[in-house]
Amino acid sequence: MGNCISLRRRRSPQAEQPPQTPGHLDRLPPEVFNNIARYLDRTDYHSLYCCSEKMAELVKPWIRASLSARQHIGQTSSENEYMHMLATNPDTAYLPTSLHVMVPYVGDNAAHRVSEGRLSYDPEALHRTPQMGALRQDLKDLVNCKELRFTFVRADQRADPKLNNKALYIEDALYAVLADSTAQVEKLTLDSRVVKSWECGKSSMHKSLDKAWTHLKSLKVTEALSSDFSKGTALSHILQHAPELRSLSLNSLADDPKQRSKIFNLASSASIKTNKLERLVLAYLTVELEDLLMWLTRFGSTLRTLELRSVRLAHGSWVDAIQNIQDKCTDLQKVIVQHPQGSDRSREPLIDARCSGPEIRSGLERLKRRAVKAGI
Repeated sequence: MGNCISLRRRRSPQAEQPPQTPGHLDRLPPEVFNNIARYLDRTDYHSLYCCSEKMAELVKPWIRASLSARQHIGQTSSENEYMHMLATNPDTAYLPTSLHVMVPYVGDNAAHRVSEGRLSYDPEALHRTPQMGALRQDLKDLVNCKELRFTFVRADQRADPKLNNKALYIEDALYAVLADSTAQVEKLTLDSRVVKSWECGKSSMHKSLDKAWTHLKSLKVTEALSSDFSKGTALSHILQHAPELRSLSLNSLADDPKQRSKIFNLASSASIKTNKLERLVLAYLTVELEDLLMWLTRFGSTLRTLELRSVRLAHGSWVDAIQNIQDKCTDLQKVIVQHPQGSDRSREPLIDARCSGPEIRSGLERLKRRAVKAGI
């Protein structure tokens, strides 16, 4: 086989069509051919392409993989070919498509001490643990795994703080799993500690994660814990490096209703990379009308789904908000406005509007009349 390849390396695959006469290589079982192909380079693939029609069909996927590797994901051709082999090989097709990482939180007591400067915290300690090293190694082979979820879990509040394998910042958990990874994350869920509550405390996304969000299409962030001491940059960083983002969901179950939601304020002030956002979900947030209008204006031509669940307007009226949805979001296919609330906290109207397709305009008109009646 080696002589055959070396003799044909000088020939261009466009020079002539592959001969129809079968050769010895055509008798190789596909799994044997794939094991051989992973060690070859692009020139070898072109040489094999010229051997026969059957061999040309076998080698076409490897040629396509090698051509697109550097253009799309910045990997070497051999790395991309190996990933392609794993993804198409029946023996590896069962590999999981999602991964849920449960990250131990340092605990509120330790978080207080870190934020006050009384306890040292190493942001790369979690990354250096053997468990995270093994996970990163496994992730290289989980080529079908494109959906990741990170969740902070409570540590024992009474235990002495041992921070060697616990995290305070979501950024450090992301770095521990995805540092220098070739994983193509398409869907990401972050549970808790994405934005800051205290001015003190320092954390930032590691530069090695800049490329981690290149293929990200869906991002969901939930702030579910009331005590948060991180100075988070995760949300801003991801929005700045996710040009393919299509869906964004922001939830803040622990927000103070008297103040603007930090998570939405952070997202609104970020340098957003995408211009393709199709789905925006805001839940349990207190927002400024002008911030909401910024999203409606910027993505009015691309938004297809808009969901506003238990959103409170700090200033402004829902009548103006609904009118702007009608004016700016011209291609909406689905709208959900559930329990909208105004700045007057004495009123809690239970308005629930759901409309889709051709009923959107009439549904929004009815919602606007109900908002006027409710005085929100």
